[in-house]
Amino acid sequence: MKKFLLLAFVLTTPINANTAIFGLTDANICSWLEVKNTPLQYINEAKRRNLDCVAPRVKFKIDCGLDHIHTSKGCEKIPANSRKFNSEWLCELGFKKVNNGCEQIIRQPKLPPNAFKLGDSFACVSGYYKNKNSCDRLPANAYAYSTTEGFYCTHKYRKSTTQNKCILKPTPITKNKTSEIWNCSEGFKRVQNNCIQRTVFKDNFQFTSWFFNSGKPTIYFWLALFFSAIALDNIFSFKRKRKEKKAQQNAEIYYQELDQDKAKAADAKLKEEKAKRKADEEEVALAKRKEEEAETKRKADEEEVALAKRKEEEAETKRKAEEASPDESEIRIEKRADFEDLYFDQASDEWMDLVKYSIDESDAPIIMELDTTETSDDLLFMKKRQDQKRYRSKILKQLGLKSKARFEYISKTKSEVEPMCIKHNKFPWLIAALDGVSSDFKFIVELDSSASSYWKAKNNKISDINYAKLQHLMMVSGTDTVDFWCYWPGKEGILQKVERNGTYIESLFKSELEFANNLI
Repeated sequence: MKKFLLLAFVLTTPINANTAIFGLTDANICSWLEVKNTPLQYINEAKRRNLDCVAPRVKFKIDCGLDHIHTSKGCEKIPANSRKFNSEWLCELGFKKVNNGCEQIIRQPKLPPNAFKLGDSFACVSGYYKNKNSCDRLPANAYAYSTTEGFYCTHKYRKSTTQNKCILKPTPITKNKTSEIWNCSEGFKRVQNNCIQRTVFKDNFQFTSWFFNSGKPTIYFWLALFFSAIALDNIFSFKRKRKEKKAQQNAEIYYQELDQDKAKAADAKLKEEKAKRKADEEEVALAKRKEEEAETKRKADEEEVALAKRKEEEAETKRKAEEASPDESEIRIEKRADFEDLYFDQASDEWMDLVKYSIDESDAPIIMELDTTETSDDLLFMKKRQDQKRYRSKILKQLGLKSKARFEYISKTKSEVEPMCIKHNKFPWLIAALDGVSSDFKFIVELDSSASSYWKAKNNKISDINYAKLQHLMMVSGTDTVDFWCYWPGKEGILQKVERNGTYIESLFKSELEFANNLI
């Protein structure tokens, strides 16, 4: 018995394991191929999905076209009346899969009265019996099974050969001289035309006789053992599935955190390289500045008299400017690159502190009253409270996916870009976190890894919220276009080029200026 139970457990375990593997993502399947001594089931699963597991993990899937699927033999044509679904094929509506083809489903004929559908056929309701393609009413002293044709007579009755009814059986001793077929009652046996009583033995039947006959197990014993093994296996399988599900969830959380750590390490490396490059530039500038200071010192005496005169002129100019201060409506944003590189990223404490009293691209749709989840008054209240928990959690959540999206963008366009945080020189309350900037500062890149933005991009559309963000980025950076890269894990990225809208930017600037006056 123990050997049988162990065999049943071993036979059912691979089914449960394969079920768990089937639910894993492509990235998780490929990650198992990076470890030493990779289990065979993960290799087979990667081949079944047609995965090319090279760095970064899932590079691409083999595309065989709309009417072909990829198998171990290569690209094979799908059968007629079917359509492609991922790496498999499904039959069209009105067809069913038979062997390696699709056959049309044959509709069943209309049900007769007093009948109900049962599988591919029909059965009769209570009080009726099945007679070919109809349900007829049962005669007196008769019963029927709903799935079989004809009827059966009750005890002491038999079916008549000449009429569709049940008639009484003859008595045990009296001979029947009619032409009707007859049988003897219970406890009697027929000998020619007589009914003779059977020999009755004492019934020593016990319940154990169902399972053992003469000390040997019967078919009922083996059936009971089989179903008991299935019940035990279902109990163990349920517990095992719960453990596997929990392990799968923990694995997904682990790989998400691993991806975030790698993204942070990559950004830290870029930041270090940028700081080193800046230090070298500052060293050269320092030497040049020393020379200029020496020249300036030599000329200082000559300019002392002119300086006093200039101060008088500046004081007069300041006085006139205070008397005729410009109207707020005359303040305009100019279309030129007039920004300062802040040399820190979005996740830094410096950027978080700057966001408290400035306006970035995420604030633009709220100020323009395009975001239904938050009003400009709510935003103003949170900024005055200096509550940046919402902003920080949003930035950290998107950081890992944006690193992947930036890598996919560079691979697709062959354009090297780096993230940058900038501040407008004329209006220092205008800031922007650029996801990517070209080395010549001619164009910028905005990365979006949300599902809604991706599916809108599939239809060549941009939401009003994203449009406000993009115009804000071009307003601060002074660029004419922005590359809007929509990315979703496991899907091919979509690139949209958005042009500068001068009229929209003027309206956006006025709204943000009014908000800044209330904030500062």
